[in-house]
Amino acid sequence: MRILFAVTGVLVLAALWLAFRPAPLVKEAEMPLAIAPAEKSFDIVVKDGKLASAPESMRVRVGAQVTLRVHSNANDELHLHGYDLKLRIRAGEPAALQFAASRSGRFELELHRRHTPAGALEVYPQ
Repeated sequence: MRILFAVTGVLVLAALWLAFRPAPLVKEAEMPLAIAPAEKSFDIVVKDGKLASAPESMRVRVGAQVTLRVHSNANDELHLHGYDLKLRIRAGEPAALQFAASRSGRFELELHRRHTPAGALEVYPQ
């Protein structure tokens, strides 16, 4: 009796699963080809520990490959808050921070030694 009850339960569960399983929204053959993420580059110029030139806000979409190129006449460190990325800056040497924009939001850039704002990265959803 117990075996008959167990077999019946398994059959009922299997039938319910087949009847109510979610159908795929898009068939694999109909899926669009993946679009390569955009690449965005921004130039930041620092003079005497202060921001001399940079876009007020750098706007990208999630998934973009971002490059921040920094030129400075003083040693410092650039910090991208929210992503917790740091870039050592040496006087007279170009430096670049490259990363994928994986989170949406507004993220402040800061020259760490002097606690000076260096703009903001705005990452928008796709």
